[in-house]
Amino acid sequence: MQGKGQSTNKGKRTRQLYKRKRIPRVEKNYDYVKSNQIPTERRAEILNLLAERLIMTSEQIEYLHPEYGSQKRSRSLLNRSLKRMHEYYLIDRACYQQVILWDDSVKRTTVVALGKLGSEAVNFFHHRERIRYEDGKPVLSQKVHHIIQVNNMEIVIREVAKELGWSIAKTPEGEELWFCEAGNRIVRHENKLNPDVYAIFQNDRTGDLVHTFFEYDTGSEDRGYRHTFPKLSKKFDMYKEVKEWKDWYKNPITNYVKNPFPDIFFVTEEKKRFPEFPRVLKSKKLDVTCCLKKDFETNIREYFKQMEVSDH
Repeated sequence: MQGKGQSTNKGKRTRQLYKRKRIPRVEKNYDYVKSNQIPTERRAEILNLLAERLIMTSEQIEYLHPEYGSQKRSRSLLNRSLKRMHEYYLIDRACYQQVILWDDSVKRTTVVALGKLGSEAVNFFHHRERIRYEDGKPVLSQKVHHIIQVNNMEIVIREVAKELGWSIAKTPEGEELWFCEAGNRIVRHENKLNPDVYAIFQNDRTGDLVHTFFEYDTGSEDRGYRHTFPKLSKKFDMYKEVKEWKDWYKNPITNYVKNPFPDIFFVTEEKKRFPEFPRVLKSKKLDVTCCLKKDFETNIREYFKQMEVSDH
């Protein structure tokens, strides 16, 4: 009997954790949320981060948000905001999820994505439900791990860049030139190449600019292959097509960067990619750094140092 009681109480706690406001259907829009004074500048920035990075953990939001990381009670303030935003459908969230960190340790945390009204707030005209709910419990897709690791990779890059005197370049309006799921916003080739990240970096001492593509590989593609890697090879054939595409070099940024075609980082969790896959990449005549996740920090550190002294 005690076991049944515990199960019932746990179910009640779960339902309470994901309980939301009952908003009449005719009023279930962003104007209703604004009328209840839910949006603030701080919360709007959370929505902007989610619009760019798709899915984030609370720790990633705290690190990348321009305000939370500088406050003593940042975590409790952030969690309070996330709870409130979830109640009003600005975000979807999954609490107490086991997430693999960059050092392969596991932590229970909160995973967050844009909710239906949050998508409306940032003009995501076609909302995609990245965290679904079944029987009052959140369900995360297989893509969540990949997106979270891309965000973790960004934090590693930012920390190393700051240490070595580099930063993410900004537009004249102050927007950072860091693009997740860059797609045709950046590439604009008919092959529809969609890198995980495209970024432009600036040397804070010299002003030199370099731009880089990043691909994060969980090992799910071409699982079981050790020599040919058909899906991955096809993706890098697309990179080769873009490199040989004359229209790429009509992009004004290619006149300002040290490397007219971006360098590429391929970061993988799968040890079985080696030694064959780097050989496959070398045959495509692309400037690719291929490394295991555990070696990425060392490789990105070497990259920034090389870019400081290289004429490319």
